[in-house]
Amino acid sequence: MNDFLQTLVKDLHKNDTTDYVFWIFESMTQKLPVGRQDFRIIMENNYLYVDKTGYIHEMIENGDIYFLSRPKRFGKSLLLSTIEELFKGSKELSEGLYIYDKWDWKEKYPIIHVDFGKVSHECS
Repeated sequence: MNDFLQTLVKDLHKNDTTDYVFWIFESMTQKLPVGRQDFRIIMENNYLYVDKTGYIHEMIENGDIYFLSRPKRFGKSLLLSTIEELFKGSKELSEGLYIYDKWDWKEKYPIIHVDFGKVSHECS
């Protein structure tokens, strides 16, 4: 183990953050979801997932209208896929995530999925 990780582990143990230390080592063995944009595939295949469900929960509970403007390859599709699974009530995919005990899993919402990546851009 390199010096940085050793120092990090010592500091984390001092602050009684054993769960976080376990997460770091567990994450080191997980596959990276390169090119994966589907929340279900990422969670079912144990890819490394950085939990953003706290932000999603805040957006849904306190928000109004959002315009998601981010550069290419910055996770817009994965964010929307995560929201889609929440609205479907896919509780099993969210185990261990922030939103797991904060979401009403019995409530399901209608979803309209439009994929502009599959729309022809050519004019006739």
